[in-house]
Amino acid sequence: MHVTLRRFLRVPALPPRRPAVAPLAGLIAAAALLIVSTSSTDAQNTAPPAPVGVTVTTWGQDLIIDIDPPADTSNITCYYVRWRTAEVAGTPVTPAGAWQPDGEGRVPELVLRTHLREILTANTEYDVQVRSYSEDADQYSAWVAASGTTGGGSSDAALSSLVLSHGTNSVVTLTPAFSPDGCCERAIYRGTVANSVASINLTPTARTAGAAIKVNGTVVASGSAHAVALKEGKNAIKIWVNAEDRRYLWFYQIEITRGAGTLAAPTNLVVTQTDSASWPNFVFTVSWTPPDGATGSVLEYRQVRSVENNGWRSEGITNLTTTGGTISARLHGKELTDFRVASTNDNGNTIGAYATQTIRTYSPPDKLNRA
Repeated sequence: MHVTLRRFLRVPALPPRRPAVAPLAGLIAAAALLIVSTSSTDAQNTAPPAPVGVTVTTWGQDLIIDIDPPADTSNITCYYVRWRTAEVAGTPVTPAGAWQPDGEGRVPELVLRTHLREILTANTEYDVQVRSYSEDADQYSAWVAASGTTGGGSSDAALSSLVLSHGTNSVVTLTPAFSPDGCCERAIYRGTVANSVASINLTPTARTAGAAIKVNGTVVASGSAHAVALKEGKNAIKIWVNAEDRRYLWFYQIEITRGAGTLAAPTNLVVTQTDSASWPNFVFTVSWTPPDGATGSVLEYRQVRSVENNGWRSEGITNLTTTGGTISARLHGKELTDFRVASTNDNGNTIGAYATQTIRTYSPPDKLNRA
């Protein structure tokens, strides 16, 4: 009866039930997720690599620490630094005190240089240690260490002499005359050279052997010449002297002014009169190629035969750049008009040589009688 009714109503028979099987794609995705999760967990539990090395230099009473990072810094959040020093009756001893600072000092992000100020005295031995830190793993690398000793000796940080020269023993005269005790804010030694002098040789000599000298940040041996490049205008030079005991620093301020050079005249000067729709003004577009070193321009014009306009004029000039400009001025038609342009630079607004061009102005046909 059941079968007969199903046939009569044409109701399809239900298919046989099959065992539930997860799709292959779903299995693959689950396996991949498991692998990723495991990899992520491993990364979070991995200590970061240690720095390759650490270099420590002393300057005055300061320690300057340079960190050499590992090749892969992807798991490093920052570096931590700690140090300790020791001094006994002027004789260096192995540091044995507590590390400073308490809890170590965190170097912001991945900065590779840190400066510890005023922690040294003469005859001081120091230890410095650096390690990496991973915030994701909350783990540290092994410590990387460096150590050294500051010297004893003289606290004299003065120069005995300072000589500036260029070419074949051409000495640069300083005002005031150099004095070993004229350091710091007491004096600025000034001198001038011609534009043809692109560099000078500066020879500082320390008053005490063992003192260290830097010129604009570069270490220079006492009594050795150091070349300093000069730009046009004022050039600031600072000389730092670090005493033999590394406790005291002096600096000397030098200012050398290099004269401004003469700029060449612009080339390819082109003057074009445009449509005189702005009558009674005449409109010109002017273009040129500036010389090397140009940072500005001077553009002027005059009408040759007009008594009232025989002087050079600059009114009505707009859009002036180093390569061109626009002139809108009330002039006479059918007159010869001179145009000239010169380039300038930033050092004293020096004006170079002029380039000139002369054209004859024209008026619109219906304005010829009024020009």
